Amino acid sequence: ASKMKYVELRSSPTEAIRQLLESGYQRILIECGPRLVAEMMAAGLIDQLCLTNTSHSKADLPALGIGTARLDWSQQQSDTTFSVWSQIQAS
Repeated sequence: ASKMKYVELRSSPTEAIRQLLESGYQRILIECGPRLVAEMMAAGLIDQLCLTNTSHSKADLPALGIGTARLDWSQQQSDTTFSVWSQIQAS
């Protein structure tokens, strides 16, 4: 049986992730929009990005809101608009 815990983000993403890790969670799913994705990627908190494409976008943000972060396409299911991306580690 899996356990779930919801954490309301009132401080920083780093603090929320720290709280979950201290509680023993090792796999954390975060559902968010482009601004929080950008903040978490900048903080190095995203190992994998599962992207669901929609027909709606926010015109004032770059694609995904992640600016120039580099991603490598790691999985795709045919006939879907869902894909999984892994962050490229800086060398």
